[in-house]
Amino acid sequence: PMHPQRAALARLDWLARGDWHGMQLLDAHTAYSGTPEADRLHGNDPGHALLVEIAAPGATPQVQVLDVGQYRWQRLQAHLQLPSDWDALLSRLAALDANDVVQLRLQGAISWAQQQQLQAALDQAEAKACALQVERSGLRLLPTDEELAALRADGYVGEVLNQLRQESAAQPEAGVVQDAL
Repeated sequence: PMHPQRAALARLDWLARGDWHGMQLLDAHTAYSGTPEADRLHGNDPGHALLVEIAAPGATPQVQVLDVGQYRWQRLQAHLQLPSDWDALLSRLAALDANDVVQLRLQGAISWAQQQQLQAALDQAEAKACALQVERSGLRLLPTDEELAALRADGYVGEVLNQLRQESAAQPEAGVVQDAL
């Protein structure tokens, strides 16, 4: 443990503290410089170096924060309800590059066609990004009427499909019916 006023009590011009992965200026004479590269998803402002200039003994240090980190660690969330949500997600994925480390959480509902488009966009983003981790547990596959009709299901499968469609229309909030469909 170090006294919070250590720099002042010891009459230090500058005290650089360590063992903290983020940059934090504590007062005019004390700071954690952090790490030059982020190493995990935390909101503690990593990826900096501090350039400290002291004009003369006893002078207040001039501190310049330099961005030196190469990787952008990001937590992204997309709730897919509207066409604009879908477009924003595809744009965001297309913009990723080799400096992005992304944890993406998907929620909402998509059609079969959107599922295929999403998988293609995720494959491309994964190939470009440094790392891409996707959580899909909140994403539901909800085929359109046209997609279901295109199946041309007959016999028992067709009967069950029609029954599920009718129940889904009668109770759109019934998650079990939607999942079965």
